[in-house]
This record gives sequence, structure tokens and C-alpha cells, in this order.
Amino acid sequence: MASGSDALYGQAADSEAVDSRIADELYRRTPILIAIIASLTAIYWWALRGRIDTLALNAWVLAMAVALLVRVLLWQARERFLSRLRGSTWVRLFAAASTLMGLAWSGIFFTVDDWTRLDLIAPAWMIVLGVTSAAIAVMWQHFPTFVLYTLPMGVAGGYQLVTKGVAELQWLSWSLLIYFLVVTYFTRQTNLLYLARIRLELTNADLVERLEQQAEEREAVIHERTAALDENREYLEHMANHDPLTGLPNRHRFLQTVNHCVGAPGSEGFALLFIDLDHFKDINDSLGHTVGDALLKAVSE
Repeated sequence: MASGSDALYGQAADSEAVDSRIADELYRRTPILIAIIASLTAIYWWALRGRIDTLALNAWVLAMAVALLVRVLLWQARERFLSRLRGSTWVRLFAAASTLMGLAWSGIFFTVDDWTRLDLIAPAWMIVLGVTSAAIAVMWQHFPTFVLYTLPMGVAGGYQLVTKGVAELQWLSWSLLIYFLVVTYFTRQTNLLYLARIRLELTNADLVERLEQQAEEREAVIHERTAALDENREYLEHMANHDPLTGLPNRHRFLQTVNHCVGAPGSEGFALLFIDLDHFKDINDSLGHTVGDALLKAVSE
């Protein structure tokens, strides 16, 4: 049961990591998208003002301005509240804002009142096709956002072509349908490759992190065991060269020191003081070895 919970938690963590990467990519490309939308809206308004219904044109520009403002506010929210806004949440909000923008773009077809005039139809379709092409470069990281952004434009444009009853435009409907299907398929395949690359990078990063953690654990164990060996070596060296009762250098250490002093080059001689405890055996025999050991400790101190 616990392993299943851990697996679900791991999948959720991986999904959130992927969403965070997607959010970062969309966030960096949002200013470019805002600039493209504002520029194309201004160009269309400037080119068609006075040639089509002014009320419909101004209503469309107002809808575009509202949708553009929503996207700008969303971009600023990501910039200011980055630490508190989860990547998955921001991606969902971005998809909702893209849907609103797609609906606003689709209104461009309702600004054309005479579908028999190619000079009025061509600018609208040119802008829509340009926006769709730009969406491929900006939104391919998140396929649902791309669909929600471009689908309203394709549906609205196809609806107008079919319902206006202009026979010369029927071939255009099929051509545009094929175009949107091809673009959607291409974007989906690109998105799948992108997601696979992100998951591979996250898997490799997790593997590297685990290997580094294991290496640190091994180093800690080696350090601990080395410290224990050093401590044991020091203890054994101390016991080999010192009396266990008094802690003073023993006979082996004494002989080493004397030999060193005798054989030292340039030595001018040295003094050796010999201290003996008279009748020490009587103390051990009469008072016991415990008292004798206490006496030796006191004298050694």
C-alpha cells in the first residue's frame, strides 16, 4: 500500500515538474506573443478602417484589447508571484487566457460584411494564418493551449465561408481545413517530443541526485570508519608504550627514549634520575595490591 502511494506521489511530482518547465517556457515567450497580437491588431484596424463597418471593427478591437490585457496581467502575476504560484496552476490560467484570446481573434471574421470582396476577406485570413503560424512557435510546449487558441479561429472562419454561400470560396474551406489539421498534427508531434525530452532530463537529474546522495553516504561511512581506525590505532599505540595503571611511559618507551638520547648526533650528554620505593612489597603484602596500586598512582602524579 505504501509503495503504491509513493508511486502516485512520484508521478504527481514528475507531472508538476513538467508543468513548471512548460510554465517557464510559456512565460518567456509571452512578451513576444503580446507584441505580435498588438501589432497585428493595430495593422488590421489601420488598414480596414473606413472600408468595413466601423462599429463591428471597433467592437473587435475592444475585445482584442480586453483579451490582451488579461494576458498581460497573467504575465505580471507570474513575474511577481512566482514563488507562490504553482507551474500547473499558471499553465491552466494561461490556457484559459489563450481561449479568450482565440475567441477574440475569431471575431475578426464578423467584421467583414461583404464576403464577395476578396480585398476584405484576404486581410482577415492572412492575419489569422499568421497568428496560427506564430502560435506554433510560441505554444508548442503545451498542446491543449495551442488547440484552445487556434480552434475558435478555424471554426469561426470555416463557419463564415460555408454559411455565406459564396461558391468561389468553397475550395478555400477545404484548403483551410487541411491546413489546420496539418498544423495541429505537426504541433502535437513536436509537443510529444518536447515532453519526452523533459521527462528524460528530469529522470537523469533524479538519477544524478541519487548517485550523488549515495556517494555522500559512502564518504560519510568511510570517514566514520577511518576515524574509528585512527582512534583504535592511537589507543593501541598508547597501550604499547604506556603503563596501563599509571599512564606513564613503560619500559619499552623508556628504552626507546634512552637509545635516542644516546645515539642523538651532537649530544652533550643527558641526566637520568632513578626513583625507587623502598619496602613497596611490604605494602602489597600487608595492605593489599589495591592500596599498592593507589600508592603507585599517587607517586606517578
